[in-house]
Amino acid sequence: MKVESTSSLKIKNSKPTLKRPTNGKPIVEHRADDEPVITLPSAPQPMTAGDAAKFFAELEKSGEAIVPCIREFTGPLPTDAGVNFLRAMEKVVGFFTIPPSPHTLIIDVPTGLSSSDKERMVLGKFRLPGWSTDEYIETSIRMTGARSMVFYVVANVKNRNLPTLNEILAKAEDFIRNNSIYRGKRVQISFEYQRQGRKYDPGVDQPTFRDSAFRSLKEVALSRINRTSLNTYILPFLTDISLIKSKGISTKRCALLSGSYGSGKTITCDALSSIGQKHGWTTLYCRSIEDLQETLRTAAFYDNCIVVCEDFDTLTSGDSDDDRTSAYNDLINTIDGVDTKNKNLLMLFTTNNVNSIQPAALRSGRIDLYLVIDLPDEDCISELLSIRAAKSNITLTGDEEARRDLCRYLVNEKANNSRISEIFNRAMLANLSRTSLTYADLRVAYDSLLPQVELERMAHRRALTSSHPSLRQFMTLFRMMNGSSGNTPAITPSDISILDDISEALTSSAPLS
Repeated sequence: MKVESTSSLKIKNSKPTLKRPTNGKPIVEHRADDEPVITLPSAPQPMTAGDAAKFFAELEKSGEAIVPCIREFTGPLPTDAGVNFLRAMEKVVGFFTIPPSPHTLIIDVPTGLSSSDKERMVLGKFRLPGWSTDEYIETSIRMTGARSMVFYVVANVKNRNLPTLNEILAKAEDFIRNNSIYRGKRVQISFEYQRQGRKYDPGVDQPTFRDSAFRSLKEVALSRINRTSLNTYILPFLTDISLIKSKGISTKRCALLSGSYGSGKTITCDALSSIGQKHGWTTLYCRSIEDLQETLRTAAFYDNCIVVCEDFDTLTSGDSDDDRTSAYNDLINTIDGVDTKNKNLLMLFTTNNVNSIQPAALRSGRIDLYLVIDLPDEDCISELLSIRAAKSNITLTGDEEARRDLCRYLVNEKANNSRISEIFNRAMLANLSRTSLTYADLRVAYDSLLPQVELERMAHRRALTSSHPSLRQFMTLFRMMNGSSGNTPAITPSDISILDDISEALTSSAPLS
């Protein structure tokens, strides 16, 4: 029992008027000889200071003294720690019911893609079976210092129940390490609540799971050199990290995938993630580029971890190192720093405009592999169509000349991975009762997509002319040459083709020399 100083302190120069405590706090009074007399809530009679000391010693020896405990679970995602803390409590004390209370919230935490894949965690104050009314455990998710949100446990327990609490905490740590609900899975996370400085909202801020269906690199239309680079410099880290480590090779790698919209950057990352999952790797997808720094810190806990972050250029843009912001510096320090040092970590970053990335972020040792994901050539398209047909149990019929004509047509149309996938979907929808498709069916499906293709191109041109200085200057000159001062000069189809070529050159994914 902790003795607190109180406003009930009474000092008298005569015999004390002994009072029984009414507020749970001790009352201290004085005799004429100034010797204090202490009345305790749990003691039947007033006693001297010496007797009170003996009383507390006996109280602690008997196990009735209240012991405060605090534990914060740094490293794992808060929901991971919360689920495993409840698992640990039920393992140590057995299944128990927490009565409904305005101070307690029981939350369903998804553990997979299915609606039935979920477990519980508890936030708030509660007691374990057999505990007295002045004992409790209180759990919360809170900020620690200037860093991460963590699962936080505060407990007041009697000394005799302290071994039980310690066993629960130790068991929770073990469960998090060995039975994490996120380890070995593909998870999308957000730290928006942390950036905004608001309270964690379980209904909005919980991690979500990505499709876990296996995807092979063969399903991605990659050039021969890109496929070779991935097979040589990335896949060994995912399939045999122990061998890599035994050779003294750094187990922290970073690949930057550059290319236009729809070229296959995301599907390439998904394929690498899928291969990693097959070998026990965890993948953390950043919901926002602003979450990258905190995601990398979290990845340090989930060893053998892939971090996928798209639009890397939006946080690292600038013409020179003089343009570096504090957020940019913090991110670079995290990539380089002790949080991820000596960790089995693969970082996959994508960009639509590599030329806007500041030079410091592209230095050797930060970017280990740079791949330009080009639009697929004829061989890539042919391979992709065959893989997609086999996956859908569809037979492609037609002669070699028809196949070459279709592939050549799609190359000229600058068809990307996502567009080729949609062509196949439309061809199957138009011929649902059939188990085979002809190359002519695929050509018809692409022609039905042309209005959408043109819409995409127009939107792309508008974005370029409003954001790229060189292209704005070109458009001004273009209008002058066409004798138009309006915002929408008459443009012929051949003019559009020229404009597209210039747009592509200005936004080339290859670094400018």
